[in-house]
Amino acid sequence: RRGRTIPCPHCQAPLPGPLGAAGTRHTCAGCHGVSFTLEPDGKPQPLTRLEARDLAAATLPPPGPDGRIRLEGVCIEGTLELAGFAADCHLELRRCLIVPPPSRQHHAFCLHALRLRGSLTIVDTLIDGTLDLHDAHLDDGLTLRNVTVTGDIDAASLRVGGDTAVWNLVAGGGANFHDAQFHGNAALRACTFHEEANFNEVKFQHEGKFAYSRFQGPADFAVADFRGGAEFFGATFEGPVDFGDVSVLHWADFTATTFRDTISANSASS
Repeated sequence: RRGRTIPCPHCQAPLPGPLGAAGTRHTCAGCHGVSFTLEPDGKPQPLTRLEARDLAAATLPPPGPDGRIRLEGVCIEGTLELAGFAADCHLELRRCLIVPPPSRQHHAFCLHALRLRGSLTIVDTLIDGTLDLHDAHLDDGLTLRNVTVTGDIDAASLRVGGDTAVWNLVAGGGANFHDAQFHGNAALRACTFHEEANFNEVKFQHEGKFAYSRFQGPADFAVADFRGGAEFFGATFEGPVDFGDVSVLHWADFTATTFRDTISANSASS
């Protein structure tokens, strides 16, 4: 039994024995530092800590049988650098912490010019610094659920081929979605934007929904193009908002929307 092979709990790569007694700690070379311990029955139990200070494309685990690269329950005490990463798969982060030192928070999670033939999913994750999605292209969908970003979000020129489901996103810094394009339905529901939120020239090929979202700083939707409907049901705008030259092809819903500052809406069309 000591010479048997068992799969890594993270990337499913084979782990040749002997692995030692229960409770001993090991790392998988394929995961480049993801730790696990052995349970009494000999099965590997993942720990919730990533030993590497930084993580990059070259050190990601390979896609699993379901075609997904998955990081779950890990803490990266550094940056996650995936600028220019291209893959024919899905990418998922669940229950993760990205906590670089203060001097590197401006580059915490970089997906600049990402090219995925699949989807991007980030769930129950804290990013202590910036999130860079500038010019990222996703052939499939985008899911951000219960994600907190303490710094800026740069999603300018983002392209999403499938549906976008963003729920309870907290942006501690500015959020820039200038010239982003959402080719499926897009819902940014119950999000909080603490500083300026820029959706200038964003194109929603179907519906764009911001129900119950809170904009605490200025919000810019000028020249945004809603090819389906535009929903702001229950949204709150604490600062000035610009809807100048917005185009809405079908319907707009501002039921129970709160505006606490000035509204610019000249030349809006529907």
